[in-house]
Amino acid sequence: MTFTATLSSTGGTPTGTVTFERGTATLAKVTAVNGIATYTTKPTQLAVGTSSITAVYAGDAKHAGSTSPVLSQVVNKAATTTVLASQPNPSTKGQSVALTATVTAGSTVPTGSVTFMNGSKVLGRASLSNGIATLNAVFSKAGTFSLTANYTGNGNYQSSSGGVTQTVQ
Repeated sequence: MTFTATLSSTGGTPTGTVTFERGTATLAKVTAVNGIATYTTKPTQLAVGTSSITAVYAGDAKHAGSTSPVLSQVVNKAATTTVLASQPNPSTKGQSVALTATVTAGSTVPTGSVTFMNGSKVLGRASLSNGIATLNAVFSKAGTFSLTANYTGNGNYQSSSGGVTQTVQ
């Protein structure tokens, strides 16, 4: 998220620094340029929920310091996308098939776990590492199987699912 503080005065353009704060925690100190201070947060700086943000101007030789009204910034869980791939596909009875679930959420990397399913049957669970969870599965019967990978989400990320049709010959 990007926050912008605009400084104004009837006695010229204020200079100096603006501190962006979340409650009592400092997010960043930024130098105002032409009376404007802008700060873009890092992905982990604001947790899911509502944060109280203020901009605190330190003042300069001609201008007194001031504090903005509180801005209530709502942060929602990030949407995710889960893509499931199987290799090899098609496979043969008794052959190990690598199931790979890739979970993405924009520029951040989700954490948590993925449950791999064959219809309503749980094949297994695996933790995400760099947004990827893998599981090897063996199919004892020939046929077409509807496989899904269900990402459970966590405090910062929404759940999502992806699927693939596995053909076993």
